[in-house]
Amino acid sequence: MFDELLRELRRLEKPVSVPIDMPLDDKGYLDRKCPDEECGTSFKVLFDDWKQKVPDEFAVCPKCGGKSQPSDFNTPWQQKYIEDFAHAYMSRQLNNAVGRAARRA
Repeated sequence: MFDELLRELRRLEKPVSVPIDMPLDDKGYLDRKCPDEECGTSFKVLFDDWKQKVPDEFAVCPKCGGKSQPSDFNTPWQQKYIEDFAHAYMSRQLNNAVGRAARRA
């Protein structure tokens, strides 16, 4: 059983990409926050514009013009939401791995 569990855990070591539906406001806008400590401006952007017009390499603050990775513009609430989602995903994966290992034993 432990060999099976170790195999399952090794499989889970590989990076995965999991889509997350980030909550938007009633008009389809996404909250953003400039990551620059001196700026820290909060703003909203139409989610479709963010997906289609913001390159993967960088995003730009509309107030200070600072550039950073798009994920750096997550608000603290969004960052916690993403972390909670990731923890729940990994918990499900681990529970499933233990279940599969137990059934094979």
